[in-house]
Amino acid sequence: MCDRVELLDASDQPIQGFSREEATALYENHVCLPVTWKANRSVASLAGKPIKIRFLMRDCRLYAFQFR
Repeated sequence: MCDRVELLDASDQPIQGFSREEATALYENHVCLPVTWKANRSVASLAGKPIKIRFLMRDCRLYAFQFR
């Protein structure tokens, strides 16, 4: 199982630096697992901008998420 998260702009286009190809793969099953991207470990640069989150998952459940 390999899951990824990508961030999209208001036009549903991947935001540069936060696409699925740049996302760090998630292989683990945890209650708290941070999501990162290769060039970006923080989403602070997106503060105040409208974004959408796309979760790309297989054989798993998403119970909650938060930005820190």
